Amino acid sequence: MRQPGDELDRSTLGGLFSRLIEDTEQLVRAELRVYREMLVARLLRAQLAVAALIVALLIVAASVTSLFVGLSIALGELIGRIAACFVVGFGGLAIAGLLVWFGIRRIGSIIQEALGRGKS
Repeated sequence: MRQPGDELDRSTLGGLFSRLIEDTEQLVRAELRVYREMLVARLLRAQLAVAALIVALLIVAASVTSLFVGLSIALGELIGRIAACFVVGFGGLAIAGLLVWFGIRRIGSIIQEALGRGKS
């Protein structure tokens, strides 16, 4: 970077514009470094929270599995073991399918709004 006291740059308008462009480029690069460091710091702070959420999700999955097994055992006495397995299995798949359908529709609408194609 040229120094502000450099007489060669001060003598021409082209030199001033050249210095302006160089200074602007350095400013943008410095701003990008600052934002990158801020992002990394936030991600490091969020690391423990994300790990806790993942463990919670695994616990929820295990709990739902045990509920389905219990429901299957309870229904097994009423409608038979094989039928209970199919009822609980297909019921769980239907609930999962509805949640996936809802999630995909929701994400699609969010993406469309972000791209400016949302309904007005």
